[in-house]
Amino acid sequence: MGNEEKSRDKARQTSDDATSKASRTSKAKEQAEERARKAKLKADEEDQRARETFDRDYDA
Repeated sequence: MGNEEKSRDKARQTSDDATSKASRTSKAKEQAEERARKAKLKADEEDQRARETFDRDYDA
């Protein structure tokens, strides 16, 4: 294997590594955004229950 082939292989591997990392980063970002959406939904539900409890307890 000549130096040119080694250089091409190294460049290809570097490109593949970068693509793989970008894919993992993108997937991690999507997962983090999904967890944030779920956490916000849960917080909104808990807030709504608290408001209903407050309204029920203090309107009675």
